[in-house]
Amino acid sequence: MKKIAFMMCLAIFTMGCESDDDSNDDTEQVNPDDLDGDGVTNQQETVDNTNPNDPCSFVLNSQYYPSISNTWKDLDCDGDGVTNWKELDPDGNNLVEGNGTSPLQECDFILEDQTVTPLQSWLDRDCDGDGVTNEQEVIDGTDIFDLCDFIYGNQNVEPWVGWFTFDCDEDGITNGTEYEDGTNPLDPTEFNGSGNILREIRAYDKKHIYNNNGANFDKTTAIVNDYVFINHEYNTEGKLTHVFIDDDPGDINIYFTYTNNKISQVTRIESFEEDYMYDVIHEDNIIYTYDGTEPDGLYTKKFTFDSQDHLISVESFEAFGSTFYKSVQIFNYDPTFEKLLSFRTETVEGYNDETDEFYSLYPNNYLIRESTFSYNEDVLNPLYESSQNIRLNIILGFGKIISSEVSTGNIFGSHSLFSEKLMTGYVYTFENSTNVSTFGLGWTPVYVQENGLPTRIRRDYGVGDFDVHDLLYE
Repeated sequence: MKKIAFMMCLAIFTMGCESDDDSNDDTEQVNPDDLDGDGVTNQQETVDNTNPNDPCSFVLNSQYYPSISNTWKDLDCDGDGVTNWKELDPDGNNLVEGNGTSPLQECDFILEDQTVTPLQSWLDRDCDGDGVTNEQEVIDGTDIFDLCDFIYGNQNVEPWVGWFTFDCDEDGITNGTEYEDGTNPLDPTEFNGSGNILREIRAYDKKHIYNNNGANFDKTTAIVNDYVFINHEYNTEGKLTHVFIDDDPGDINIYFTYTNNKISQVTRIESFEEDYMYDVIHEDNIIYTYDGTEPDGLYTKKFTFDSQDHLISVESFEAFGSTFYKSVQIFNYDPTFEKLLSFRTETVEGYNDETDEFYSLYPNNYLIRESTFSYNEDVLNPLYESSQNIRLNIILGFGKIISSEVSTGNIFGSHSLFSEKLMTGYVYTFENSTNVSTFGLGWTPVYVQENGLPTRIRRDYGVGDFDVHDLLYE
């Protein structure tokens, strides 16, 4: 009604118009230099490209507060339920001192200063971005400025993008994940984690996704736009046939060829590198690989397994000029073969390509590398089952074909794939004839878990840096 009365005043210009404010019986004259009384001259409104006949069309920085009309002060231009002057002068000292809020911003106001009925446009807004409109929050009695204070089930609009990154109930699962899962982001006991099938791992700007009921590692995508960084393709029998890696400076494509359901060839094609290919030969519990660089009549690598498919040793040949060296890597497990405890690599022999003869290296010159592992007995490894379909590919790729991120080894530690328990770390030791050096894992995992499974892994690097990974199950 105040706005209607004010517009009637504008129609008769210099005629007096009685205010509808019972506390003010004085007649207010219209200023011909500021027809709408908003404190901005007609001339300035023309410059600002605002409407000199509309008291709510103006640029805030162009206002001259002493010339603001009383009628304009009583209006509520942004419809948030707080009058214009109350927004500019919340302490009531009749001075604009920069301690107020904007009369043109629907979500910039002091809640306790609401004295008039808000507009429907304000009621339809969601000032805190929690997915519940202001109107519903007023009905519910929740805080329209607190994105974690709302009634679950009353979300009636799309939440603000930043809301998805919060974890309102501090259960280790972000609001966005719970929103997608249909679980309550305000209840720390309700989230997708009661199952044991790994579905997704979220880290930074990426998410690692599992398909086929958690059996296969599917792809790694960007959280924001689902841009694919790593993609996996499987055949009808669930065997991995192709891995695409978006790498810098070029893409990497790895292809696996199968014969009689066993890998027979691996090919790596990289944009700025020569293609690399090796053949795979299976003989009982032994696998040989050949890439053409091995000594005549020998192999590039030899993988030996026990009858339960546990990797026992890896023998490999590496060329240094015209000389080949044979290295042996031995894997040690606990008595039940549930955990890989350590592995030790020794360069044990040299090979003379001209004479086709091996020769022993002097013991003090052995190159020895040893890694020992420790495990958290209370935390199951959710990747153990889902990694079995690609475990052989990871073994065959040993540091040369598939990056650790393909197996999400960068999250769990690559050798966690060999264990049903998650690692707490490992120690890496390098020895030669003159020194012994020990290196730590580089980060320490801290687990938030439910039912023995990690729902969040925080990797602490010990220098003030850390990162967090959320795990989802079904």
